[in-house]
Amino acid sequence: MNFIRQFINDKAEILRGIDPECIEVENVRVLIGGPRFLAEMVCEAAVRNGDFEKWIDLRNPYSKRVITSYRENSTPLPSPITDEHAALWGDDETEFELDELESRTVYKLKG
Repeated sequence: MNFIRQFINDKAEILRGIDPECIEVENVRVLIGGPRFLAEMVCEAAVRNGDFEKWIDLRNPYSKRVITSYRENSTPLPSPITDEHAALWGDDETEFELDELESRTVYKLKG
């Protein structure tokens, strides 16, 4: 019984640490305790089921900050994209073409 209680507590701790506005595949992988491909399948199933929305974060290649996010299959973004934070900090590189930016898939809890 102690093992089960610890298992449930561990999963609850993981859930508390997940931001519903930025669910990463790795979060789901740790939660289900399986391989990455299975976590990706779970996330995609949640999208198809209407529980998650799939978003793409675009990151500054130097600072790794998220510049902007867009919903997958939405209207294409204009290019170049300006990193407003970099401009505020006086960085030399503030405008980037889409192909220069790092992208990362994240999921958001719908509703």
